[in-house]
Amino acid sequence: MWFLFSAILMTIPLVMIFMGQCLVKVRPRSKRCRIYYRTERSMRNTTTTRFAHQVCGKYYIWAGKWTMIFTAVIAVAFSRMPIERYETACGIWMIVETCFLLFGVFLTEKALSHRFGHDLV
Repeated sequence: MWFLFSAILMTIPLVMIFMGQCLVKVRPRSKRCRIYYRTERSMRNTTTTRFAHQVCGKYYIWAGKWTMIFTAVIAVAFSRMPIERYETACGIWMIVETCFLLFGVFLTEKALSHRFGHDLV
């Protein structure tokens, strides 16, 4: 059970790293691209789109690596807990990982407004 919960916890950091690398490397040619940072502010022109992809991608790579390290430490440190308490700890840590994932949108929107102005919306 411990291994299964640890593997499930590792999925969010792995997805963050993969998506970050895709956002940094892939330049969308159209708005129908599969990997595309889509917000009203980022879709104004190609400059804002590329900037949003770079900022969000770099954050996801950074946050994904750090959450993966902390997830491994937490998985090993809490491995001796009773399974009920370990499930609770895993659930709380998954909420924290999801907050890191969603914080990328807030960070990117703030960087867009700082770089291109508040009247972009």
